[in-house]
Amino acid sequence: MNDIEKFLKKLSAKEYEALELIFRQMKKDYRQVPGLLKLTGAKNLYRFRAGRIRCVFRVQGNQLTIVRLTWRNEATYKNL
Repeated sequence: MNDIEKFLKKLSAKEYEALELIFRQMKKDYRQVPGLLKLTGAKNLYRFRAGRIRCVFRVQGNQLTIVRLTWRNEATYKNL
């Protein structure tokens, strides 16, 4: 089990549902996700927030890869 799966298991039902809705929207068109920002200084890295949760993902062609899914803290954007 990787870190993202572990994180998802720790979420409340409400937080999980919110992320699930955003992930569905990402499958259709990631550019329409509310709160989406391109990370400066990094190629093809984007982030969105859902309350205290931050998701950093990479776009390569039509493929989206979640790089980090975590609570917002000092280390959220380090070592990407």
